[in-house]
Amino acid sequence: MASFDRHIAFACAIACAALPALATDAKVASRRIGKADVIGEYIAFSGKVIAAWEVRDKKGLHVLFLTSLSGPSLDKPGSNRIERTDLRVSFYSKARGDWVEEWHIQDGVDCPMLDHEAEFFPGHVTVTDVNDDGIAEVTVPYKMFCGGGVDSDIIKVIMRQGREKYAVRGESLVRLRDQDSFGGSYKADASLALPRNAAYKNHLLKVWKQVYIRND
Repeated sequence: MASFDRHIAFACAIACAALPALATDAKVASRRIGKADVIGEYIAFSGKVIAAWEVRDKKGLHVLFLTSLSGPSLDKPGSNRIERTDLRVSFYSKARGDWVEEWHIQDGVDCPMLDHEAEFFPGHVTVTDVNDDGIAEVTVPYKMFCGGGVDSDIIKVIMRQGREKYAVRGESLVRLRDQDSFGGSYKADASLALPRNAAYKNHLLKVWKQVYIRND
């Protein structure tokens, strides 16, 4: 899988007033941003920005990007066919005047001679503080598919809080007209069974239920 260029330089337009929050917790705030919000510098990366957010928490200012890069299969690099898509989630923090990548998630599919798909659900990305510690939790759902027929997508709902990572992974529930549905199973990380992570699990399953059904 081709790697994304990790060198990113940018400056975001930040108002002194509180940002409109996606989450209800006053300690963590976020807002969707676009090209008009990026000023003074530029974003140097491989691929296409799918969506971006400014995030504030007790650690300071952050920027979240979802990017996608498509191209030929690594098995056939000279092909003109689009058979591979790489997804990347990047979370940058401002430290001593510089933007530093705090964490990233990278995934994708490489499907020579097969149908493929890899897409985020940007409308279901959340920035929350469910454990009330003042540090933003970022949850990103996405789907991937590689095959030649009507099959379930791979669905992943990933939460990051700094170095901590939690996930629910499974397959889409496919609803076909005049046929029985299939798929829909999932598995949560073992760490989510711990009592201290119950709020995380509840949140991840809430997001899962919003994205796992596919009507064909």
